[in-house]
Amino acid sequence: MGVHLASQVVGISVTGKGRHRVRKHRRIDPYAWLGAGALTLGVGAALASGSAVAHADTSTGAAGHISSGAASSTGSVATSSVAGGADVSAGRTANTLPPPSRRIGIDHTATKHAASRVASSGFKGAPPSFAPNRDPAGGVRSSPPSSPKASQTSPRKAALFTSNPKTPTPQSVSNGALTPNPANLAGDPAVPQAPTASMILSALYTRREAPVGAPSPAVSSVQKGQLAAAALSNALNATASLGSVTGSLTLPGSAVGSPVLSPTGNHSLLATYDSASSTTYVAVINTSTGVETGTTVKIPGSAVGSPVLNPTRSHTLLTTYDSAISTTNVAVINTSTGVQTGITVKVPGSTVGSLVVSPTGSHTLLTTYDSASSTSYVAVINTATGIKTGTTVKLPGSVVGSPVVGPTGNHALLTTYDSASSTSYVAVINTTTGTQTGTTVKLPGSAVGSPLRSPDGRRALLTTSVGGYTYVAVVNTPTGTQTGTTVTLSGIPGAAAVFSPDGSRALLTTYSSARGATSVAVIDTQIGKLAGPTVTLAGNLEGSPLLNPAGSRALVSTSFDGSTRVAVIDTQTGRQAGTTILLTYNHDEERDEKSTTSVAVINSITGTQIGTTVKLPGKRVGSPVLSPDGSRLLLTTDISGQPTLTNYVTVINTRTGAQTGTTVYLFGNMRDVSSVLSRDGSRALLTTYDLVSGATRLAVVGTQTGAQIGTTITLRGKVVGSPLLSPNGSHTLLITSDGGATRLAVVGTQTGTQTGTTITLPGNAAGLPVFSPDSSHAVLTTYDAASGFTFMSVIDAQTGTRTGVVVTLPRSPVGSPVFSPSGGHAVITTYDAAAGTTTETVILT
Repeated sequence: MGVHLASQVVGISVTGKGRHRVRKHRRIDPYAWLGAGALTLGVGAALASGSAVAHADTSTGAAGHISSGAASSTGSVATSSVAGGADVSAGRTANTLPPPSRRIGIDHTATKHAASRVASSGFKGAPPSFAPNRDPAGGVRSSPPSSPKASQTSPRKAALFTSNPKTPTPQSVSNGALTPNPANLAGDPAVPQAPTASMILSALYTRREAPVGAPSPAVSSVQKGQLAAAALSNALNATASLGSVTGSLTLPGSAVGSPVLSPTGNHSLLATYDSASSTTYVAVINTSTGVETGTTVKIPGSAVGSPVLNPTRSHTLLTTYDSAISTTNVAVINTSTGVQTGITVKVPGSTVGSLVVSPTGSHTLLTTYDSASSTSYVAVINTATGIKTGTTVKLPGSVVGSPVVGPTGNHALLTTYDSASSTSYVAVINTTTGTQTGTTVKLPGSAVGSPLRSPDGRRALLTTSVGGYTYVAVVNTPTGTQTGTTVTLSGIPGAAAVFSPDGSRALLTTYSSARGATSVAVIDTQIGKLAGPTVTLAGNLEGSPLLNPAGSRALVSTSFDGSTRVAVIDTQTGRQAGTTILLTYNHDEERDEKSTTSVAVINSITGTQIGTTVKLPGKRVGSPVLSPDGSRLLLTTDISGQPTLTNYVTVINTRTGAQTGTTVYLFGNMRDVSSVLSRDGSRALLTTYDLVSGATRLAVVGTQTGAQIGTTITLRGKVVGSPLLSPNGSHTLLITSDGGATRLAVVGTQTGTQTGTTITLPGNAAGLPVFSPDSSHAVLTTYDAASGFTFMSVIDAQTGTRTGVVVTLPRSPVGSPVFSPSGGHAVITTYDAAAGTTTETVILT
């Protein structure tokens, strides 16, 4: 594997005896760049780990952007608005009953928690018990008084690369009298002045069904309990408006994508699909009042993909497919008014991929494919009017990849492949007029993904393959014509092509199984020809080619016969600079404790090594991490053993090639969890999971010194996703789930210490938390599968405590909550499988 620092190359390899461990789950490195493993940070050194390389540069300049060939979350108690009931205490005196036949508002969670503080209850159908802020040791911390939420307010040249839920059932009622559940009240003494927990719960889950207009019966003891429960709930929630439900909207069917917010955040759009009627529904809700804005829009057919927003968020585009007539429909919805703009656009065939919106947002591109005629269609839709622009363009064959839109948004490239003739086609579509620009470019063989455009968008590469050969054409996007002639290379395509920053050069790789070798070619995109001779390296390509910021050098590494080869290519001439660097390793290891990782820093201009090779214990874990200035490289290795796995964190000085500081030791498995780099790059947040203790550990390491900062944070359970950084980078949320409970810790990113105490929430995490735009707080959704309840909690990131109330909804969660731009509201989507409906609920945060 490798890391590019523009003038240096860091190489890593694994050596020694030991068995190569087989993992059940493939870990995707968070810093991987270009597929097989590359991270571009604009510095300069190359790093190889048995099968990878890196590069570092000390030069300056604005051309520090690398072009890639990759297709381009302790308040009081909880409240709920379940079943649409009204608040039992709203505008009511102590002895006033609700109007006859009116369903009593059920504040499930608030009452449940209030009751649990009075006495233990076995009420059937109530939400699962929840002890607020319970720590892992089993103790319950006292909740502080509620308070208002605090408001918040040397040149790089390196690049790195490596290788169904049910609503609680109200109790039975007779003649309008509120009857407690005998199973709950059996054995209870006469009702005292202060109601018992069983009475509170039974009363709140009881419906009054007296005829409309009938006189109210005398107030029973159970009714007194009900009123007392309402008073208790109000007292507990008097200062806890945060987390309260503002309103909700329910539509038939299951949700399509996540809620879509309007530009101001005052409105949220919800889309659902009802399979019974084969209809897609779209509605807009006011995020302050919870009331629907406008009327629900119905579109025939099943929804395809998620709603697509234009850049200004003023309009949303919905795509559906009507299989009965093999037609794709597109509707444009105003996200503030909920009104459809224009008419539904219909295009033959089934939808291919997602809608592609131009950078300006004025137009969107729709592609479809009709299998009956083996024809692809391209239509351009005006997002302001909802009307199709120009005529539908037809191309032979099926669509390959997605349309590629240039930076100006004026043109889009579409590729198709006709299997009958084994020919690929690429056409340039004008996104304003909806017409084709120039003529269709043809190449033999099947296309390898979508065309790759240059940084300035003026050129694009179309690559195809057939019969052991690779064909490359340069397309001029403004004119829609081919530049030069088709370039033919021996072997099948390797990694995606890489453009130089100015777009004048493109580097491609191919592999020939017959020769067991990788070829590297540089194409002059201005004339559509090879810039120089092809360079050949033994073995398979490892990772992707990596350019230095200036684009004058590229690092290529291959793996062959127990070694990694690293070559530096001059992108102007296509020739190799210096000699090939060789690093050895052994994949046939029998004992992990005998394996080692070697790190070498190489000058990518001269091809010589800087300093001496550093040997580290164990095998490399994940991708190396570069400091912001590219002067330090953080690397993690591990050695398996019983009963735990030991990890070693080492920092290398990329200017001297020597280790900085001492090695940091961490215990647990790092291969199945992800690590995160702080936003300024000065901290690396490393997580491990110990199978023996069942605990997750988080350690913060300084990327400059190699020393641990703060103390190791330990939470019971397995980490959910990766540590989540706040938008401003000041705090990190660590979330774990275990045994139906979720634990959350707020950690200071710079200090490495925990803020507040560990928060325990009911249910398992239903995804990662979501931070408010100002980083002051976050919301986290959890779900209890046994009861079918969804819980949403608001976390104060500054104090590390839960704030406001925990919202409880008797449905399963769909996706993650969405914050309004101001952070004042969050929208959560839930699904009721029994009713077949989706509800969007607005929460005050």
